[in-house]
This record gives sequence, C-alpha cells and structure tokens, in this order.
Amino acid sequence: MATRSRIGILDEGNMTVQSIYCHWDGYLKGGVGEVLFEHWRTEDRVRRLIRFGEISSLTPETIKSYDDAPETVPSHSLIRWPDSGQEYEYLFTPSLGTWSFRNVGDDIRGPWTLLSEGLSEV
Repeated sequence: MATRSRIGILDEGNMTVQSIYCHWDGYLKGGVGEVLFEHWRTEDRVRRLIRFGEISSLTPETIKSYDDAPETVPSHSLIRWPDSGQEYEYLFTPSLGTWSFRNVGDDIRGPWTLLSEGLSEV
C-alpha cells in the first residue's frame, strides 16, 4: 500500500509553494522524510527535484518520474496544498536550509514541524 506525500519548496517572497506528488514511501523514518533530510539538503538539489514533476518514488540520487508528469509545476498556497490523497507534506525553506513536515488526515493538516525533530522522535 502506498504512503503518498507531497514535496514542496517555499517561495518566501510571495509565500507560495511549488510542490510535487510522490506515490511511494512518504512516511518519515526510512521513507521520503529521511531521504529528503539526509540527501536533498540544498536549494539547488531541491529545485532540481521539483523540476522533475510528479514522481513514483524518491531515493538519494535517483528519482523515478512518471511519463506523463507535467512539464511545469504550478505554485499554490502555503496553507492549502493540492489534494493528491497525500498523508505527509514536506516543505523546504531555502533561506533556512531546513525541511519541515506535517501530517495530513481527514482534510485536517497538522502543524508544521521541523523534519529533524520529527525524525528524532520516530
């Protein structure tokens, strides 16, 4: 069973986000959360990841993209992300160089938490 997630980067100038869908392994420990925290830590790498568009899975170096992924990734509200049935949302803040995450359930989004804190609690 898939643990879906969205991975985004914050545009701090207008407080919008560009995000992509990731189908597999969206959970924190041993999944997308840990891979992002350990291997996708710079703004350049995160922007490269977002440019891939919708992805099936994420690894430290290899991104498995969908053949029909859109060529451009539109921006959306920081508060209301597109609904892809995701269970986790991950957000990179370039000026801080940090990842945050929140759980999504029953259309209620939890608070943003630093990914480093979330991984230390799991």
